[in-house]
Amino acid sequence: MAQPVVTWEASRLVACVRRIIRGLYRELWQNSLPHSLISVRYLLPGQDQRVRLHRQLWWQSRPNWPRFVWLLIEFWVWLRWISFSGWRVSWRVLRRRGPDVQVQEGISLWQQGQKLIHLSIGCCVPPREVYRFRLYLEPERIWDLVFDHEINAYHRWRSQPLGLGDVSRALLADKLRQTEVLSGIGIPMAPILACLSRGQAADLSTWLTEGTRLFCKTRSGNCGIGAFTVWQHNGLIQGQRFSGERLPDTKAVSRAWRELLARDAALVQPCLLNHPWLAPLAVGDAAITIRYISCQDREQTCCLSATLEIPAGQDVQSGQMLYVILPIEPESGQIHPFPDALLPSSDAQRRQAGVMTRLPSESMVPDWPILVEASLQAQRRFPDLWAIAWDWVVTPQGPRLLEGNSGWSGAIPQLLYGGFLQGNILR
Repeated sequence: MAQPVVTWEASRLVACVRRIIRGLYRELWQNSLPHSLISVRYLLPGQDQRVRLHRQLWWQSRPNWPRFVWLLIEFWVWLRWISFSGWRVSWRVLRRRGPDVQVQEGISLWQQGQKLIHLSIGCCVPPREVYRFRLYLEPERIWDLVFDHEINAYHRWRSQPLGLGDVSRALLADKLRQTEVLSGIGIPMAPILACLSRGQAADLSTWLTEGTRLFCKTRSGNCGIGAFTVWQHNGLIQGQRFSGERLPDTKAVSRAWRELLARDAALVQPCLLNHPWLAPLAVGDAAITIRYISCQDREQTCCLSATLEIPAGQDVQSGQMLYVILPIEPESGQIHPFPDALLPSSDAQRRQAGVMTRLPSESMVPDWPILVEASLQAQRRFPDLWAIAWDWVVTPQGPRLLEGNSGWSGAIPQLLYGGFLQGNILR
């Protein structure tokens, strides 16, 4: 009778060892950067609040690892970055972005390379973010900003005074439960036709009919990993991955569907139509989304940032989907152009100019007050999280919420309104 107990304990041990191995592989090899900026200034006394906060974000970035193990991991990743991988990535980014900066801003490749080495190799700033924030002009601004590799630690730090509930984050990570809960308090949600278990064998034709379009995505996770759109026309089934890759036939669609079900439980949703006023802005019929980032402290709930994200076709070389992002004035819903100086290239400026020519002057997002009130109401449902990014589609029937995310990137809000650690931003 003791044998099953021994077997069960052995299986638990094996599962635990596998989790540790996967975690070490992810941290030691898949991560190319440490989890925050790394600077000698961390060791010096008398540093200003921004430097101390970056040090705190780094120190708190992996709370589940034993500190000694985590320090060894971070030392290895840092050593690999400054000795090999950082130089390779920096050189690749310099070759791609440097010539445009040289032409547009008159900064030589040699000068750009010097700043890139100082910031990326010397302080572990991601090279692409050196160019995104134009830090080659003002290197000291690195301490004002929260970069992508430290944003998760920043979200946790900002939510700690409010309670930082694991239940809230788990609910936001589960798109099905999130839809059920938010629908229950009156938030207009995008409908879900079906939820399939991971590994389940299912035929998409159950929900796919002539002339309809479906959107298939994982039940958890974000960034659209594995997601795709599928449609049937004249008996032919085709689709397109969220990344922009075409799925030209039934075989390709079936393969994408199997890959999605192998990754996680999957949700099947109808594709939402764009509001007639917004639809002409997009290339094709892909959904135009509004990202409304709500934030709160113990006293009030408000808007941190709002942007319109418009599909603008595919990149010829990579096949990736391109977007034009337009800031929205939170108080009125008025749409503005993104500042040209902050756009990454002349091609991005031309894409935005093309969209702006199709946008009437003094343009307001349809049903903006409804969207704002629903976003703030949804934020109040999560009183222990400081900020949540809500992704909306404004349809002919009104706004529909796709999902909320607690681990959103801070790049766009910081480009528009300044770094999260600036004195006038930090609260």
